[in-house]
Amino acid sequence: MLTYEKLSRRPGTFRRLTGVSVGVFSEMAGKTDPLWEKRRNNYDRGGRNHSLPGVENHLPAMLIYHSCHVTYEFIGFFFNCDESAVMRTVLKRWPSG
Repeated sequence: MLTYEKLSRRPGTFRRLTGVSVGVFSEMAGKTDPLWEKRRNNYDRGGRNHSLPGVENHLPAMLIYHSCHVTYEFIGFFFNCDESAVMRTVLKRWPSG
């Protein structure tokens, strides 16, 4: 399964797949993490756990989708989750501010 930890060990590959460097990604994740936690806590009413745990794994999936224009099934294969989970991740509207 592709995770942020595995991908970040290869900075060149990380940049080619996502379109941003590991440093820029860390800044992006740092800024979106509070919003992610706020949204996650709002919907924390039970149900299934996310196939892609944490913002640091959701964000690469979204960046790879937008950078490479591949199918949801393709990304789901590499992140070891169903294509519907990727679709929800990519289409999710991130709260602002």
